[in-house]
Amino acid sequence: MRIIIIDDHLLFLQGITTLLEQRLSGVKIESFQHIEDAFSLVKNDPQFDLILSDIYMPKLNGLSITELLSLEEIFVPVLLVSATEDFQLIKKYLDLNAAGFVHKSSEPDELIKAIENVIEHGTYLSQSVANNINRLPIINLSKRQSEVLEQLAKGLTNKQIGNSLGIAEVTIKSHISALFDCFDANNRLDCIRKAEKLNMVKNNSESL
Repeated sequence: MRIIIIDDHLLFLQGITTLLEQRLSGVKIESFQHIEDAFSLVKNDPQFDLILSDIYMPKLNGLSITELLSLEEIFVPVLLVSATEDFQLIKKYLDLNAAGFVHKSSEPDELIKAIENVIEHGTYLSQSVANNINRLPIINLSKRQSEVLEQLAKGLTNKQIGNSLGIAEVTIKSHISALFDCFDANNRLDCIRKAEKLNMVKNNSESL
C-alpha cells in the first residue's frame, strides 16, 4: 500500500505518518508540506493507492489537489483530513471528486477505517458528516439566474451583464434582486461569497 500525506503542520504530518506505519502493515508513505511537491511526485509516479490531504492548504495555481489530479486525469483517490466544520466547504470538495472526509479530532480507528474503505470501495463519509451535508440548503436557480450569477461573479456591472446576455438592464436588476433573496444576501459580494461556498460559481470574486 502506497500513501501520500499532505499537511502544512509538521507535527500533525509526523504524527499521522507514525500512526499509519504502526497500523497498516507494509505501508509506504511519502509526506509533504506543500501541494506542489506532492503533485510533482504523483504526476511522475501515479501508482499510489491514496492521498490524505488537509483542506486548508496553499493552493498550486489556485487549484486544490483534487482539481489538479482531475486536470491531469490521474486517478488517485483523495481523502480529506481536516479540522474544519464548514460542511458547505466539505461538500464543495466532495463535489470536486474528493473520495471522503475525516475530521482531525476523530479516533485513530476511524481514520484507519476511512482509509480502508476508500481503497476498497472508493469512498468514505461518517454518518454524522453525511447528515450535516444533507441538511445544507438547496438553492434552485433558473437558467437565466445562473447566467446572471456567473456574470456577477466576474465583477461585471448591470449594464455589462445586460449587453453580454442580450437583455435589458432593468431585467438584470430584477434577476439580481431575486438572487439576493435566494442566497439571503445583503449585497453583490455577499451573494457571490455564499454562492461560492455552495460551489455554484467559480471563485472569481477577487476581481470585485
